[in-house]
Amino acid sequence: MPDQGSIVKASKLTWGQSEYALGRLVFRRAFPTNSEIDFAFSTVDIKIPINGAISKLLDTKFDMLDDGKSEELSSDKFSLAQFVESEYSNIDLFDRMRKFDTFRVQWERSNKYGYKTVRESSKGERVNLTRVRKNNHKDYIVMGSNDYFGLGSHPDVVAAAHSALETYGFGSTGSPVTTGTTDLHNELCEKIAKIHKKEAAILFNSGYAANIGIISAVTAANDLVVADQLCHASIQDAMQMSRATSRFFKHNDIEHLEQILKKERENYNGCLVITEGVFSMDGDTAKLDDIYYLARKYNCRIVVDQAYCFGVIGPNGFGICDKYNLLRETDIIMGTFSKICGAIGGFATGSVEFVEWLRAFSRAQVFSVSLPPSTVLLSVNRWIFSLLINR
Repeated sequence: MPDQGSIVKASKLTWGQSEYALGRLVFRRAFPTNSEIDFAFSTVDIKIPINGAISKLLDTKFDMLDDGKSEELSSDKFSLAQFVESEYSNIDLFDRMRKFDTFRVQWERSNKYGYKTVRESSKGERVNLTRVRKNNHKDYIVMGSNDYFGLGSHPDVVAAAHSALETYGFGSTGSPVTTGTTDLHNELCEKIAKIHKKEAAILFNSGYAANIGIISAVTAANDLVVADQLCHASIQDAMQMSRATSRFFKHNDIEHLEQILKKERENYNGCLVITEGVFSMDGDTAKLDDIYYLARKYNCRIVVDQAYCFGVIGPNGFGICDKYNLLRETDIIMGTFSKICGAIGGFATGSVEFVEWLRAFSRAQVFSVSLPPSTVLLSVNRWIFSLLINR
């Protein structure tokens, strides 16, 4: 299969007894239609340069077999993004679901479908999954858990959660602006702010919600948001939800970031520059000192997502901002409790005016039930955060 943007040599189309000369074509993409694969091509205007890889492809295979063995039908050659868009208009909204389901069945039969893995009762460094290995064992060494240090099953943490159940009950009973805020919530926010050398902090019921709540609330219609292209899906979704203009700079490419800011910053009111501390997909770290310098040079505010580095990076373990000695200087720091703490929830920390703005304008915070003290807050607040502060 050719690469997207590749030029296919002069082609002919046979239709019945007729043959049509198409000339050179640009391969746009392949997309599944029920049990077949359709190819999308564009004709080549030789006066217009073609961007993309120039393939040495000598022939294109158009006959597809729905036998599960055809190389072109392999699920390994498709991403989920290719099922979302359609080349046609006025279609049934569920049509794309039927197309996806054809391939889902194939993925499940080949034991490559990862969306239904179930964990049985287990904890620690080994886990039992419903997916059976070739040796008929179901036990796995955990390499993909968010619970970095196994604190989610630590006896003291579990005991703290039991104690919270006795005192506060099971749930938080409401939104943070109604009945969902307890003394534990406020105490935890004070500790988060202290760790990050900030004035205040605010809680969200997940890291995803935190990024959605921060970016969509802070930016407005005539603002600019510039983020690393490998930033987490929650950041990208938040940028789509925001009314601001979005731009992405090449991963950790400081020169490209400056090109964008130099070209576009003056055209907008405010500007927000976003990066992760440790990138969730590749595992590398942000060049935060350079990014911070450019943010200040071009009058931008900066958000650092520390979800994957809080608790494990820096001289005090407080993330990439701690490593670069920029905890106080970074405008907005976001983090989660799902990694180092092995729990659930997210937070944002910064100035008092920033936190109070989120409290009033962040829909992800206002219109969600707050974190339950019974299952999360006491164990995180009284035990894990005390460990981080006093270690």
